[in-house]
Amino acid sequence: MSQHPIPNQAVGKLRYPTPTSTPTRKEKFKAVARTAAEFTGFVIISVLAVTGAYALVFGG
Repeated sequence: MSQHPIPNQAVGKLRYPTPTSTPTRKEKFKAVARTAAEFTGFVIISVLAVTGAYALVFGG
């Protein structure tokens, strides 16, 4: 049951279409925008979950 961490090459391939060359400004922006969108979605879902749990426990 040993879990292997993802090697850096695989992460680079996921993040950028061309891992060997340095990413262009557009590719960098896309990666940052995607990360920001995921983070924002995670925060919204977390807030909704906490609010829903609070409403359930304390009866709204």
